[in-house]
Amino acid sequence: TQFIVHSASCLRCLSSLLAHASLDTSKAKHRQSGSIESTFKKGTSNMSAQPTIGFVGVGSMGWPMAALLHKAGYPLQIVDASAERAQAFCKEIGGTVAASNRALAAASDIIITILPTSAIVEAVLNGPDGVLAGLRPDAVIVEMSSGVPTITRTLAEQVAAAKGHL
Repeated sequence: TQFIVHSASCLRCLSSLLAHASLDTSKAKHRQSGSIESTFKKGTSNMSAQPTIGFVGVGSMGWPMAALLHKAGYPLQIVDASAERAQAFCKEIGGTVAASNRALAAASDIIITILPTSAIVEAVLNGPDGVLAGLRPDAVIVEMSSGVPTITRTLAEQVAAAKGHL
């Protein structure tokens, strides 16, 4: 299943996705049998009361979105290009600074990226310390960056090969 969100309604879309993640997903509009819903049913071994969200990018757009997720009770793992910004977010809002993109993925059920370019998203996902290196099976990556759709589709193929969903 592929979620590509490029609009001012990102937060509403994210809220909808997370509502489906925490509740019965049988009514989800964008799903394929045996994929996302198998990850997000209550009582599965990889889910707590709220899924852990890895948030990559707490800049001017990511900070308020991650803050709202924390306020809603979601446990957060945070990574930012600026380690100081990630630390400031966790000190001011809450959450845990992840040691790397790989560590963030290993600790998260859902990973959200909100970054300036597709090239940066690609760098965050790939490599020995990238998200894909630590991705849990059936984890969901929500790519909310202002990127190039064709690159996002290629990244979705890479995520699928790593047994995740974008």
